Amino acid sequence: MPHDVRILELSHGQRLATLEYGAPAGDPVFFCHGWPGAGRQAERLHEAGVEFGFRLISFDRPGIARSSHPPQRTLLDWPPLLAEAAEQLGVRRFRLLGVSGGGPYALATAWAMPERVQAAAIVCGAPPIAANCPM
Repeated sequence: MPHDVRILELSHGQRLATLEYGAPAGDPVFFCHGWPGAGRQAERLHEAGVEFGFRLISFDRPGIARSSHPPQRTLLDWPPLLAEAAEQLGVRRFRLLGVSGGGPYALATAWAMPERVQAAAIVCGAPPIAANCPM
């Protein structure tokens, strides 16, 4: 099924846990997990990823499971972290799939990086819990 969990060391000492499913050499799709949840939610899409040729890359977002928890983060802190993670993973252009509470993260990334995001899809999208929520 998935590759082992890989911990990416990002700038400012942050750690981002990464899991991969689907076709290892396939087209990259960053999976933004729901709330509550963690990166393992993408495991449900493993077989579809293999069948359709997608490399599903999922993360434990900051403060969840094995990823570090920077204080007072905001939704717009996510796109730069994802960009840095993409560089470390050798991914230049990608698609996004946001499920439930992961929807705002996918949309924020598409807004912040239009030159890198090929498409974004939201399934059962949920808004941030509060207007100023440091999700």
